[in-house]
Amino acid sequence: MLSKKLTRWSLPVLLAVLATFTLLAPVLAAIDDPDSMSINAVYAYQNCKEVGDQLYLIDYTIDYSITGNPTEPITEAFLCRLMNGAVELRAVAPYAYYNDGYDRGVIAIYFNAADAPAWEGDYSMYLIGNPILAWGADPPSVHVSSFNVWQDNPITVTQTVVSSRILYLADILELAWGVDMIEAAGGGHALTGYGEDYFTNVVPYVTDIAPYAFSGQIIQPEIDPVDTSTDYADDLETGILGTPFDLTDMADAFGVARGPLTALLYYGLVAFALIKITSKVQSQKPLMILAIPFVILGAFIGVPLIITIVIGFLAFGFIAYSLFYKGSTA
Repeated sequence: MLSKKLTRWSLPVLLAVLATFTLLAPVLAAIDDPDSMSINAVYAYQNCKEVGDQLYLIDYTIDYSITGNPTEPITEAFLCRLMNGAVELRAVAPYAYYNDGYDRGVIAIYFNAADAPAWEGDYSMYLIGNPILAWGADPPSVHVSSFNVWQDNPITVTQTVVSSRILYLADILELAWGVDMIEAAGGGHALTGYGEDYFTNVVPYVTDIAPYAFSGQIIQPEIDPVDTSTDYADDLETGILGTPFDLTDMADAFGVARGPLTALLYYGLVAFALIKITSKVQSQKPLMILAIPFVILGAFIGVPLIITIVIGFLAFGFIAYSLFYKGSTA
């Protein structure tokens, strides 16, 4: 009796459960195969942002120009897979930008140093239809096992090389899309705003990995070091040692430094001579003529170089005043 009751109630419950799961189960969308699809090139780089990291740039074409694009954007319809035999190392969906991502585009796969696989392994790059969609038969698929570039350089070199590659790919996309992707900048080329928007979404850390592809990059200027040594001044100081201009003994007797004592005595004599000459000829022209030669001479007979420079500026100021300002009626 109990068995009959269970059977009578269990059948409707089972049917209700099955109906619920049927309603909740996803309905797979139907999608046509592309008219053509290809992996045009694969470029692999190591040491991009940090030592040991890896970047793979994939130039692809998925063409629906005859049948018309699917309703699904390319991000949902296709996958790019880096494979080591039957083992998937990484899968990335193309980025839907121009024409929903169809036609020609770029995909990037990036590994940091901790997660990077063996460099230059026996890998294959696959471009396949998303298997959860309802394709006419098996999901479309193409792959390449020979990559165009394997480059392992120091980080600074890699960043320059990847920047050039980004600009090269942008130029290809500009021709394919009919949209300005690069422009002249700073004697070279850089991504336009449209190009920057695309590649910053496609390539992880692209501003760090390819800084020279952007017009606003910051480049550390190369500045020649300025010679701040005092070698020349020291040579002038030691050059008079043992000559009649060496006042070391006098300076020691007065307990002062030789350089300032030499400057005081020398410019005292210069001032006395210039005053005598000026008063005799009744003109300031001798001052303007002899000022600079006297300053230069002082540096070679023991006047410290810093004092020579200061007196030299004062002499130039005096000459400029006498020539251009003194006696002006303006």
